[in-house]
Amino acid sequence: MMKRGALLWKDGTSIIPEDGAKLIRPLGIDLYGLRRTKRPLVLACSDRTEGRPHVAGALGQALCELFLASGWIRRRPGTRALSITDSGATWLRERLDLELR
Repeated sequence: MMKRGALLWKDGTSIIPEDGAKLIRPLGIDLYGLRRTKRPLVLACSDRTEGRPHVAGALGQALCELFLASGWIRRRPGTRALSITDSGATWLRERLDLELR
């Protein structure tokens, strides 16, 4: 999201610029509603499995729920880890021009 300019960090605070909102809104995620919750909208969180930061907070949860419901990711049995499905990899490549390693 940061590479696409959909998420910016400034002075330790996350900012979702209009380009980011344009990327998120078509997914059916209500950014306004997420901002009204008690949970922070976006947090940078270091992932224990991959050792890289990921999106946490209300937006991270909403994205995770959407991706699970759409079948783009699935939970790895017995762990907290997730796997990207073939359809998820295709969606990410076609919609976000993101090629996974």
